[in-house]
Amino acid sequence: LVMPQSIAFAPSGDLYVAGRPLHCSSASPTTFDSDLAAHATLVMPQSIAFAPSGDLYVAESDSQRINRIRVIGTDGKIAAYAGAESKCNCLERGCDCYEADHYLAISAKFNTISAITVTPDGHVHIADQANYRIRSVISSLPEAGTSKEYEIYAPNAQEIYVFNRFGQHIATKNIMTGEITYSFLYNVNTSNGKLSTV
Repeated sequence: LVMPQSIAFAPSGDLYVAGRPLHCSSASPTTFDSDLAAHATLVMPQSIAFAPSGDLYVAESDSQRINRIRVIGTDGKIAAYAGAESKCNCLERGCDCYEADHYLAISAKFNTISAITVTPDGHVHIADQANYRIRSVISSLPEAGTSKEYEIYAPNAQEIYVFNRFGQHIATKNIMTGEITYSFLYNVNTSNGKLSTV
């Protein structure tokens, strides 16, 4: 390998090394003909990390226009995960490679990604070195609790909204005490249920 950059253990215990084999050219295509990782060319991989699910996250950064994360699924397919290609060279003065109010990972601007890690909860954390930040990619969708209920927190209203697996609003709780302030009943416990009692 030419300058190996990173190592990571897969959930299976296998060791992976990020780097370029000596027999591979350093030229990189700008378009991809296939979604299979075996046919993709990585651009200067800087760091790799495995999710508990076995998906492999690869940080690619040339510190200029390409600062992105791609994910290789257990099915062998590669897909964009985070980071938009910059319209200018991040090393040049006046090139803005950061936007504070970007909430979608796929369109976020990074400047020199130096490392990534995936925590046991599946969240991806990215060292955005030249922007002096650790940035995290998390799902905006709530996870179902053990009783198959979803809780949506509304700090401004000081309430928690509880929904069942059919998307029905079944309760409202006080955010501080956890006490139920409103309870909702439906005529049938399906997605077709109509509200019958508050």
